[in-house]
Amino acid sequence: MVRGNFRARRAKISQKKRRQWSAREKLIVIAYYEQGHSKRSTADKFEIEPKQLRNWLKNKDQLMIVAPYVRKLVQGARPKYQQLETELIEWWINFSLLDVSLNNLLKLRCDIFMITG
Repeated sequence: MVRGNFRARRAKISQKKRRQWSAREKLIVIAYYEQGHSKRSTADKFEIEPKQLRNWLKNKDQLMIVAPYVRKLVQGARPKYQQLETELIEWWINFSLLDVSLNNLLKLRCDIFMITG
């Protein structure tokens, strides 16, 4: 019978830590590349993949427009029911100005529903 730590014999694969780059940081990397450095040497210096640099170069015009702290150019899918989203946001803003607890408001709504229902 063999005893021991068999996991110790396995090779450990270290993964590169993922991070998000702000628009400002991306533009700094692009500026370094445009000073005459190759894509490979730029990618190695900033510890990114060359594919990332190519994507940033392709989106340079958009990166110049957005705020420097923005990390993603795409904000996600648009809401399916835009009018409902807008009304919900307006309701929440008005509600937050009323200084009424949400629990009390829900109780009031339930009471009104029970009376009219």
